[in-house]
Amino acid sequence: MPADNTVFLDQNMETVMHDSMIPYSEHVILERAIPRVEDGLKPVQRRVLYTMYEQGLTPDKPFRKSANIVGECMAKYHPHGDSSIYDTMVRMAQDFNMRTPLVEGNGNFGSMDGDTAAAFRYTEARLALPALSMMNYLDKDTVSWSLNFDDTRKEPDVLPACLPNLLINGANGIAVGLATSIPTHQPGEVIDGVIAFLSHPHMTLDEMMAIIPGPDFPTGGVIINGEAIRDIYETGAGKLLVRARTHIETSDEGHPMIVITEFPYQTNKAELLAKILEHAQSKKEIISQITDIRDESDRTGVRAVIELKKGCNAEKLLAYLYKYTDLQKSVGVNMVAIAEGKPRQLGLLDMIRYYTDFRRETERRRATFDLGQARAREEILEGLSVAAAHIDRVISVIRASRTAAIAREALCREFCLTENQANAILEMKLRRITGLEVEQVEKELASVRDTIRDLEQILASKAKLNGVIRESLQTIKRQINAHRLTDICHGHVEEEIGRDAFKTVEDTVVWADEAGLLHRMSPKMFDGLAKNTPIPTERVAVTRTDRAVLLFGGKGMCYLLKADAVPEAKSAKDKGSIPEKLLANFDDRTVLALYPLADKPQKEKLIFATADGQIKVSEAEEYYIRRNKFDALSLREGDTLLYVGIKKHGWHICFETEAGKEKIYRSAVEPTARKTKGVRAFKGRFVKASQTDR
Repeated sequence: MPADNTVFLDQNMETVMHDSMIPYSEHVILERAIPRVEDGLKPVQRRVLYTMYEQGLTPDKPFRKSANIVGECMAKYHPHGDSSIYDTMVRMAQDFNMRTPLVEGNGNFGSMDGDTAAAFRYTEARLALPALSMMNYLDKDTVSWSLNFDDTRKEPDVLPACLPNLLINGANGIAVGLATSIPTHQPGEVIDGVIAFLSHPHMTLDEMMAIIPGPDFPTGGVIINGEAIRDIYETGAGKLLVRARTHIETSDEGHPMIVITEFPYQTNKAELLAKILEHAQSKKEIISQITDIRDESDRTGVRAVIELKKGCNAEKLLAYLYKYTDLQKSVGVNMVAIAEGKPRQLGLLDMIRYYTDFRRETERRRATFDLGQARAREEILEGLSVAAAHIDRVISVIRASRTAAIAREALCREFCLTENQANAILEMKLRRITGLEVEQVEKELASVRDTIRDLEQILASKAKLNGVIRESLQTIKRQINAHRLTDICHGHVEEEIGRDAFKTVEDTVVWADEAGLLHRMSPKMFDGLAKNTPIPTERVAVTRTDRAVLLFGGKGMCYLLKADAVPEAKSAKDKGSIPEKLLANFDDRTVLALYPLADKPQKEKLIFATADGQIKVSEAEEYYIRRNKFDALSLREGDTLLYVGIKKHGWHICFETEAGKEKIYRSAVEPTARKTKGVRAFKGRFVKASQTDR
């Protein structure tokens, strides 16, 4: 033991990490990132709403500064920083994130363009109408309560939630080892589904889906793989393909226009349009037909316009945008919520079952609370009624008593009253003995007894309990129902369109440098480069992006290379690409020549020269072979190819030895088939060959 009494624990690191990580992950799952299945809220959301409820910020009251709400929440319930509280409150006020916002904001609360909300010292907020239904009967012992972080006050573990919030507003969260992503739904459909489940708890998923056909996102759009929804609702996980809502118009100048009126859920509109514009400016593929992009959105709704060149196939371009941009995106679904104290992956029926069980429990607790209050009131009213019937005797008993305690005991003994009834009589004002007041007491007593009878029936009958819940849900539906925003497309077959279908054809130049690196650039850029850097014509192929190029290597092999497979240079100084990255079967060390293939074989000849002094001439059409790799000629063992080029009229082949001596072969060479050796021009070994007019 050290002198400072420090204690050292001899434990395995694996055990320490396990014992530390498990409590941490459990805390994050239960207390931060995953919502409760009952009210569909994370702790910070619940605390924000409860803070506003405590402050009396109901929809009929004035707005209050967000800074005040955030400060109160942080001081009383959520001591984890103001930014997390304010961000939560902002999200609950955004109608493009929440299907039914729970907070009503006044000021800048952000936009679907990614704009952030103004600082909380500028904005104001109050509870929205749907949030009030989340608080119904909170003061009637309907839910359990726990002490806050410093044990100075209590906060609800869960809100009564007369609104099925988890399905309506969904949830997103990342915890330790798991995440949740629950889509939003149309409020009226969810409420109708819950009402149907109350009456038919054994209904099938298909029966439920006749009422709740699928998610309904606040930004609208179209779900194009509706057939996947059933599996998602059954298993609690899957993917939805959500597509923007678009149509095609024609401008006054006759240009076709793609008009976007709804974007996929949680898509940043400004970023998406900027990305499309960036692609359009790169002048690649069919997207280069875009001439202008305008965001015409205003307070009346969303509208983005993509203007195209005259004659452009707008349907084809729209298909490109769906395939290669977030105009169509995959929305992951992973319906995880805290149920029975543990994170569980739930299907649609499971979520509704947990919610209806919770609502029965809260309604039962509310009825029990009201019954207790009614019975207590009945007791008081019965005492007042007795006093009114024997008022002279009551007055004489009170006058004969020296103290209130003696009077209370005398009244209890004389009229068989309880202590509460005697206290109520002693506190009764003299005006209560008038005939009108006595009549009012009798009416109230009859009303209270009716209430008690109704509450007892509710507690004794599950059907009546369900009826109360059903009536509450129908009232909420009338207040918040709205039409469906997202269409669901069943049986949609996504057409498989390759990227080649969207490519635009343009002239291009493919060439190889001395190191064998391949380049591609526009003819204009190449002309500028060639003025300062001489490039042998046999290593240059002027072609189009939809065509292929033949690449000849030193081992006598020919490779088929698509022109657009070579990355286009952004500047003349860009480094080229090594052939091995573009051609999977390339096994050569040198690139001797490039020959552009045309739509039809050209009436020209190719001439070859080897290190052993062989010369071969073949018709170009011999090489119009659609194979990735084939023999350009037959080489002797140990021979290599030195030169390949288009045979020019009146030109000859010049061989050069290692010592620098030149030999020019001036005789005519007759064309032969592709897989031939040609003729022997000179004996010896050469290191270089070229065409010359000397």
